[in-house]
Amino acid sequence: DEPKVYIGGSAAQSSLLQSIDAAMGIFHPHADSGPFLKKMRKYMPPAHRKFIEYLETQLSLKKYVEQNESRELNDALNSCITTLDSFRKKHMQIVVHYVLDQVKDEENVIGTGGTEFVAFLSRTRAETSENLIS
Repeated sequence: DEPKVYIGGSAAQSSLLQSIDAAMGIFHPHADSGPFLKKMRKYMPPAHRKFIEYLETQLSLKKYVEQNESRELNDALNSCITTLDSFRKKHMQIVVHYVLDQVKDEENVIGTGGTEFVAFLSRTRAETSENLIS
């Protein structure tokens, strides 16, 4: 029997956040963020993973709003995206406080999910705010 290796807990394993991203049409195309988020789905219940994959095949809220050219819908979606970005900012602050601030050697700090988490969290925030509709 080969030993199994698992990563530590990570918010990237949250079915809820990945579902929100998929429904709103927020994708994470960077080579470090997208593949990591997909890898984290292996830690989700299978039905949750399938639900996210289903959402990704449907018309996203962003595409719907863009097709309807409604200022009111644009503003509502942008408000949702801004709120999600604020949530990710607060999450990053908490992680920095409870992980980074506790580490003596601050070079290449790896988070519980196995990533250089400050870069990863910054990237996912940027990818979120890039979806604002003008």
